[in-house]
Amino acid sequence: MNSSLSVIFPPEKRDGLLIVLDAANITFHTTGILIARLIRVVDFFQQRFPSARCVAFAPNFWLHSTSKSPSLSGNDAVLLQQLIAKDAAVLTPSHAHDDYYLIDYAIKYDGFIVTNDLFRDHIAECRVFQGQTLTTAWVRSHCIDYSFLGNEFLPNALALERLRLHKRQAMESDNVSKRETQQECDMEVEDKQQEFVMRRHIDLSEVCYYHLPRYLLSKMHGHNGDTMKHFQEFTNTYIVLPSQHCDNAPEMAILSIFGMGRAHAVRVLDAFQAENNASTCSIQDQLENKQGESMEVEDW
Repeated sequence: MNSSLSVIFPPEKRDGLLIVLDAANITFHTTGILIARLIRVVDFFQQRFPSARCVAFAPNFWLHSTSKSPSLSGNDAVLLQQLIAKDAAVLTPSHAHDDYYLIDYAIKYDGFIVTNDLFRDHIAECRVFQGQTLTTAWVRSHCIDYSFLGNEFLPNALALERLRLHKRQAMESDNVSKRETQQECDMEVEDKQQEFVMRRHIDLSEVCYYHLPRYLLSKMHGHNGDTMKHFQEFTNTYIVLPSQHCDNAPEMAILSIFGMGRAHAVRVLDAFQAENNASTCSIQDQLENKQGESMEVEDW
């Protein structure tokens, strides 16, 4: 059985909303502890927020009591063990307050806590979690209060709206971050191109265009662009190649060749193209010869 706090969710899966469940608060009932309520809450959030990660914090003595029998037995114990097996629940040490763990985890991963506990005692004692003093404002903005009507879980609608808003803001922030990263990459490529042009003293007003069969572009690009880099240095030119992969593109690609060495580059490209054409013809001749031999054998 896995009850380690460090493996609730692998780091690579921490990419959605985090919903922390105060198991002791949620499962409390006058008839005893009802783990079925915990299942209802997990199901609710997984249906409403498919990318959400739910994890319940429950005291260890529910399953491993120091007394003759644990606090849970029968179906409740089985249900809790199933949640633990699915990494949807974790047991906190019996000697420690489970609130400490669930609040700390929620703050660490910017999650929300499903609980009716206002944590007034922790606020009054100015307890610190992840370097942050717990405040009433944080509890109000990150806790989802609820009720049950029979087996139906009824969370506070306003709290759910805060959850949706948080998710939208997180997605927008992620999109902005991706755009900024792409812009930085584009700027880096552009800077390298400008550096190459300036270092080689290439006049970009001097240009010619060369038609090359598209299937040869991969050879021109070479390994990580090294072939193209060496070719430009050899011919003292700056060459703009079209993309290798382009849907519905014509068979002939157009290369833009800049610089005084463009005539030299054209001669080298002519030789390169002729060599590849000869190689292709040679392969085709070999195939035709083999086909001819095969036909002769069949005729014989």
